[in-house]
Amino acid sequence: MDHWNKLIASLVAILVIVAAVVTLVVAAGWVDAGFLPGGGDYEFDSAAGWFDRELLGLAGLDGSAQIISMVVPVVVGLAMLMTLVRQFRGSFRRRETLLPVSSTDQGTLNIEASSVRLLAERTGSVNRNITALRCRLGVRRGAHSLGAASIVIACYPQVLLGTDLQELRDDLQARIKDVVERLTGLSVERINVVRVRYDRTEDRRLMGS
Repeated sequence: MDHWNKLIASLVAILVIVAAVVTLVVAAGWVDAGFLPGGGDYEFDSAAGWFDRELLGLAGLDGSAQIISMVVPVVVGLAMLMTLVRQFRGSFRRRETLLPVSSTDQGTLNIEASSVRLLAERTGSVNRNITALRCRLGVRRGAHSLGAASIVIACYPQVLLGTDLQELRDDLQARIKDVVERLTGLSVERINVVRVRYDRTEDRRLMGS
């Protein structure tokens, strides 16, 4: 039923947007009032085109009435466009990856991959030399068929000038592995510090100097 409601709401929004566009272009004088099918000869008492009488009335407006007839369809059209975006935003969103933690007779336990990534980033950011940290997760295929998922974490830290990079890597690997495995039950196969970038902010002093 929810899909039907979305479909109906979307069709109505599209029709309203089309009507708003037609109203705008006619009121602004960008197209002739008889551009819709059947229009063209304007005998006021025998107009045969689609909405000829209404469009002729719009085309004849001037001054403040013309401005209002242009502003209203723009506002209505934008509102309907936002409705369409809300309707379809969820359809194109990537489905959240679930990582299995355990499976027993009492049920299963999963955790979202984005939550594990957030945990890794917050844990690694505790290091005083790190000004920003971004992590990515990879799942080792076939490693979680009978139990917790085995994951690989890639870290992309931004650090202060003068940071001991070997020490930073060892700290991230130990700290993140301990916290993620202890709190989630996942198996962390390895942690790679893929790319280190120095913080270019001018007020950051060289730590080793």
